[in-house]
Amino acid sequence: RTGEEAFMRALPQAVALVDGNGAVQYARDDIERFGLIAAGHVRNSEILDMLAQVEHDGTTRERELEVARSAADMAGTHSGRGVQAGQSVPSREQYLSVRVSRIGDGLYALLAVDISERRHFEQMRREFMTNVAHELKTPTGAIALLAETIADAADDPDAVKYFSGRISKESERLTELVHRLIDLQKAQSAAAMLNAERLSVLSVAREALAENQG
Repeated sequence: RTGEEAFMRALPQAVALVDGNGAVQYARDDIERFGLIAAGHVRNSEILDMLAQVEHDGTTRERELEVARSAADMAGTHSGRGVQAGQSVPSREQYLSVRVSRIGDGLYALLAVDISERRHFEQMRREFMTNVAHELKTPTGAIALLAETIADAADDPDAVKYFSGRISKESERLTELVHRLIDLQKAQSAAAMLNAERLSVLSVAREALAENQG
């Protein structure tokens, strides 16, 4: 029994052993924090459904669940105050990868991994790519329009000079966006995080406003 519990504690996933009815035979403390079990019984309806399927055919089931964080986990963290660089702000949603397997007659292993950070990062990346596409669309569209305007004003040297200058400015803007994308890619490396420095959010916001006022 001691060896079995030591093995359970060594697993990277949160773990519980349950019977076919969801009654808990063994549970690590970390799985209880997910709110999947309470009072010695599985309380999550989706896991109970998975357990019933595994009990029926013996085939391991794996599913991603979205659950609400407990009040204890959220206490004092929702404002974001005091969060240091590199730390994430907990959200109310928690995403878990849950696996249910039969390990013996009438005994099942319930394994859970918190994948919230991965899901939140994927969401941020999708939003970022949407914003980048929008930002890139502005200068490229302007360049195309200005080039067309120059063609129409070929007989007006002053107009050609003016619109050529505008194209040059939009090209610089486009180049700057590309450089920022490259810098962002570099910032995601471990080496870049070692050289992290503090920035003034107010200064960054003012700079962004100034760039977009023209």
